[in-house]
Amino acid sequence: MAERVTGRRPAIRALAAGAIVTGLVRGRSHVAAADTIVAAIPSKVREAATRVIAARWTAGDKSKDGDQDLYELFGEDAKGRKVIAVVGGDGKVTELRTGIPPTEVPKAAWEAVAKKFPEFDANSVCEVRQGDDLSAGGKDDSRAYEVGGTYDNDRRALLEVTADGDITDIEREIAQGDVPKAVTAGLKRKIRTFQTSGVFEISEDGSVVGYQFVGKKPKDKKEIDVFVSADGKEVEVEE
Repeated sequence: MAERVTGRRPAIRALAAGAIVTGLVRGRSHVAAADTIVAAIPSKVREAATRVIAARWTAGDKSKDGDQDLYELFGEDAKGRKVIAVVGGDGKVTELRTGIPPTEVPKAAWEAVAKKFPEFDANSVCEVRQGDDLSAGGKDDSRAYEVGGTYDNDRRALLEVTADGDITDIEREIAQGDVPKAVTAGLKRKIRTFQTSGVFEISEDGSVVGYQFVGKKPKDKKEIDVFVSADGKEVEVEE
């Protein structure tokens, strides 16, 4: 089980997560030795996820959130829907994503998506539940919808929208020429010869917070993600 050290969820991973929810695994494969990976995850983590949703967990992943271990469990619920549970090493379930049909997304949410991207073509939809610990059934737990698809000449986009039509997060693919010069300069300071194959603009609550670059270092075969803040000062590399 590969361990990643990361402080945020990169755009390309977010798009991959949306694809996994609909059963179309893109860019990541947990099929091989999946049972071994799940078995390696602490039992209290698996049990916590199962308390939130009765699912058959088939794959898992481990990363870091600061000093704490963070686990993602991938599986299927009793209805055959794809699910992803995010659980801390302390056994608290902070996020649950469930693949749902487009008809289960409220009309106001779809209207907001259409207003933002008039020609948006959705290809993945999931319900997102978040909270300090979903297994505790807290009153402050939030519920939203994550819609993935394409816009403007098949560029990819991922939107998180509430039931009443408030778009809280957007991760959209943009042209390299549309990236601010300060951001490109920040990337070059970190990896001078980085070869970019794609760029995603990341917005939260209506403001651009940064850009996720996908590409390679010279002579490397494996692609990596590099996050650069909107002012170009913060640069994080995920191998």
